[in-house]
Order: sequence, then C-alpha cells, then structure tokens
Amino acid sequence: MRTDRHWLHQKLVAFARANGARPPRGSSDCSRNTRAEVLRRSVPGKPSSLQEHSRRPTVLPPPDSPSLEDQIVKLRRQTGF
Repeated sequence: MRTDRHWLHQKLVAFARANGARPPRGSSDCSRNTRAEVLRRSVPGKPSSLQEHSRRPTVLPPPDSPSLEDQIVKLRRQTGF
C-alpha cells in the first residue's frame, strides 16, 4: 500500500503546531529526524513547501584525471579492492 507523503507531512505539521513537536507516547508514525526535517521545511500558509525535495547532491566532486583513474583500475585489479 502506497501512502501519499505530502498528505502525511501536512498532517504531521498540523499535529505538531496544535500539540507540540513531540509525538504521542508509543506512536511510531515516523522517525524523529523525519519529523524534525518536515517541521523545519514547513512554511505556514504554503503547503507546497512540504513537497518531496531532490536527494541529488548539489555539489559533485571533480572528476579524476585519466592517469589517476588508470592507476586506480590497475591497483583494483592487483589487490581485488
């Protein structure tokens, strides 16, 4: 069963604003980190702020030089790592 995360995030924010950020005891709706992230992202009056965000890194490391790449491949073949 697939759940609508946007709907769940809206309910989470509404509950947190009414009752505080801590969930009721014994509740396992989502992790503490997820709850904190959703509350941090939420903007009052703007439900679109709860949409899923891209998980792609914003900064990528520079590519290795071809000579370094050849050395790495050679060492991987020799050592198996």
